[in-house]
Amino acid sequence: MARRVGSGWPMLDLMLATQKMWLDSADTILKRSMMMAAGSMSQAEAMRMVAEKPLAMAEASMRASMAAARGADATGIARAAMRPVASKARANSRRLK
Repeated sequence: MARRVGSGWPMLDLMLATQKMWLDSADTILKRSMMMAAGSMSQAEAMRMVAEKPLAMAEASMRASMAAARGADATGIARAAMRPVASKARANSRRLK
C-alpha cells in the first residue's frame, strides 16, 4: 500500500486527521446508540465499548511520550497520541456497518 503524502503543513494534516477521527467516532456512537435503542446490542459489544477506551488512551499516552522523547514538535506529539485512538474509531466504524 502506498504511503500517504501530507500537505506539507503539519497543522493542517493534524486538523484533517482529527476531523476524520471525529466523523468515525460520531458514526460509531450513532450505530451503537441505535443498537441500544433497539435492544439489539450484544453483551460483547457493550463490554467492548467500555473496555476499549482505557487501552486506547494508554497507547496514546505511550506514543505521545515516545514522540516527545524523540524530540517531536507539538504537532508531531499530538499526531502520535491521536493515531491509536483514530485507528480504533475507524475500525469500530467499519466493523459496525
